[in-house]
Amino acid sequence: QVPGGGPEIDEILCQCPVCLEVMFGKILRCPDGHGICAERCFETLPAPKKCPQCRQAFGKKPGRGIMVEQIIAAGQWACKHDCGLKFRGSEMATHLSACPARPVKCPFCIDLVAPARMVKHFQDKAHDFTVVPPGSPDAPTQLCSSWDLDRV
Repeated sequence: QVPGGGPEIDEILCQCPVCLEVMFGKILRCPDGHGICAERCFETLPAPKKCPQCRQAFGKKPGRGIMVEQIIAAGQWACKHDCGLKFRGSEMATHLSACPARPVKCPFCIDLVAPARMVKHFQDKAHDFTVVPPGSPDAPTQLCSSWDLDRV
């Protein structure tokens, strides 16, 4: 457990049925109590909005799953990017936005790639690249800010 962290909770119990991610933010619930991500997935449902699990209509103003939101916020969760760190649910969004293992856009194509796998990705996709040591006269004056060659 992390200092100040809560109990570990089985992720499958807290996954959104649409995106299959743990619902770290607001949760809306259908009349039968099934939850869905309020900020990511609910808006993507076609009209009329129905629960993806039981197909019941959500209604004009779906209820929130506040108790489940609080349990998820207090629980301890492993980072989905496999960086090896664990955080309380209430801290996860902040970590995910700065996680050194989070996938970044390849500068040569549209793929999202973990920084540790970027060189292998370049080789697999046959991207033409040359690693130039920092400080060398051939080094670019500005590198892409979305990833760091030292982490590759």
